[in-house]
Amino acid sequence: MTLHDAKRIHIVGIGGIGISALGKWALEQGKVVSGSDVKENQLTLWLQHHGAVISIGPHTANNVPEDCDLLLYSVATEPGNPERRSAERRSIDFLSYPQALDQLLQGKVGIAVAGTHGKSTTTAMLAHVLIHAKRDPSVIVGTRVRLFGDTNERLGKGQEFILEADEYNQGILLYHPTHAIVLNVDREHVDIYPTLQDSQHAFQTFASHILPSGSLTLNADDPSLELLRSASAAPVQTFGFTKADLVGSNIHVTPTGTTFTVAGLYTGTVQLQVYGAHNVQDALAVLCVAHRLGIPFEIARDALAEFPGTWRRFERRGTWRGATIIDDYGHHPTELAATIDAARQVFPGQRLVVVFQPHTHSRTIAFAEQFAIVLRRADAVVMTDVYDVPGRERGPEADVPAIVQSIGQLATYVHTVPDAVAKIASIVQPNDVILTIGAGDITTFYDLAQKENPKP
Repeated sequence: MTLHDAKRIHIVGIGGIGISALGKWALEQGKVVSGSDVKENQLTLWLQHHGAVISIGPHTANNVPEDCDLLLYSVATEPGNPERRSAERRSIDFLSYPQALDQLLQGKVGIAVAGTHGKSTTTAMLAHVLIHAKRDPSVIVGTRVRLFGDTNERLGKGQEFILEADEYNQGILLYHPTHAIVLNVDREHVDIYPTLQDSQHAFQTFASHILPSGSLTLNADDPSLELLRSASAAPVQTFGFTKADLVGSNIHVTPTGTTFTVAGLYTGTVQLQVYGAHNVQDALAVLCVAHRLGIPFEIARDALAEFPGTWRRFERRGTWRGATIIDDYGHHPTELAATIDAARQVFPGQRLVVVFQPHTHSRTIAFAEQFAIVLRRADAVVMTDVYDVPGRERGPEADVPAIVQSIGQLATYVHTVPDAVAKIASIVQPNDVILTIGAGDITTFYDLAQKENPKP
């Protein structure tokens, strides 16, 4: 049973930021959609409002409808999950999230955006450019995008299908796109890829799956990506800040965005509403693909200038007690460094307070020293307990208080996000910049803070 042929689809973990997009796609195709998740969120509410039947709470075999003909599951779902086992016992066909996405690429010009950092922003940026160029692409991305009605999926009538190709649990090995971007390769998901070499090998295999008739766009400033060039049968084009097919330079970050110039495949000046050198790299990758697709520079440039950013990527939430609150999804030391550096450029001379919630114990243990080093760039730090992903980890727990102690006197340890709100309330000053960073429920900080009584 294929995704296209199925009429009644059940999705395990339907509230996930990636797989929920398949629920939206299925509803748009007129299919009957059911699903389950341990927690309710904005995505499950949206799907329920549009017709999906979703069970919130523990996964049980009873959640799978009797008339289900295809079950989808996220890569974070364990093989022993009761709903997956129910499908096996009842001979219901099932697909993982990346297997389902690869089916959607068939018959389309598939464009996969990969890399350890920057995938969501780059995917959304590229979609913005193709929409502006009247290509009407379909898109699945691992964040919410305003242009898609604050959802993570867009169903277009054009030939291009853009997807965010996540590497977690080796899902990236299942994609066979026409075109691909690899932004960078870093050591990450250490529960799956213990070493950097393990990550590099996965991306090499991914590169070998790109169609020879397509293209591979690589970051020339990441030396480890040279290994991908020889792995791919597709033509390679590069972007970077020094020597590349498309070079970005003269970067200027202001409170209203970032400007830079390009030379090579295109020549001119580009303005962005988003901040920092990392977003310039993302834009350069997008411009490379736009050039490959024959989109004139002026159209791509204008689309990038209008791109407003995405959910939880240096998202300005509002003010509280005279301080500006920025929310960001970063959960790796490289991402924290990029976010903190961007904040320093956007808010020069202002006190920077970071509220960081680590995500997964394995990552926190592996990068404990790097987290401490990066967080010392802030003026004050509040660090919470690790955000646990249900069912994902079985190993030892990270020692967050030890990390906080290694940061120094500028850091404080608290247990929960509400505890963090209370702590920040006691130290916040007018004109502070508060960065809430992490992939868990740290994103609720702003809403919880708004419920606190302001200082008299």
